[in-house]
Amino acid sequence: MKKITILSIAFAIFCTTATFAQSADRLTEMIKTKEASWGQACYFSAVYSGFVSEDAPYADAITALNEKGYFKSTPNEDAPISLKDYANICVKTFNIKGSLFYTIFKTPRYAFRLLKANGLIPSSSDPSKISTGHEALDLFTNCMDKYREGAE
Repeated sequence: MKKITILSIAFAIFCTTATFAQSADRLTEMIKTKEASWGQACYFSAVYSGFVSEDAPYADAITALNEKGYFKSTPNEDAPISLKDYANICVKTFNIKGSLFYTIFKTPRYAFRLLKANGLIPSSSDPSKISTGHEALDLFTNCMDKYREGAE
């Protein structure tokens, strides 16, 4: 009986460790990348929103967000993502309100301007700039800190 309990606990610890390792690997990969890709951006948004699991491939994350209406056409997972497109994903992920033009048009341009007005994107930033993985994660975590449910 003790052997079964010990083996069950060991198996549970192994599964938990494997899950966290997957998540940490994706995080490390994103931080080190010179150009954030659509797949990476969609992955973090889809996992945060609970649309896919942490071990899902980037393609599944893109599909999940596409089904939720995040973009008009399915992007290539390896293509670099512009700052305005990434801002659009962040605004939709965190359901950010506050811009009349974004409310009306729901375009990446106005999502970018909304986050810029809220101080999450520097005022000198170019909307067509391709962010590094570190910059993209910084924007995502800043949005998470400011806009997640229950944040003050």
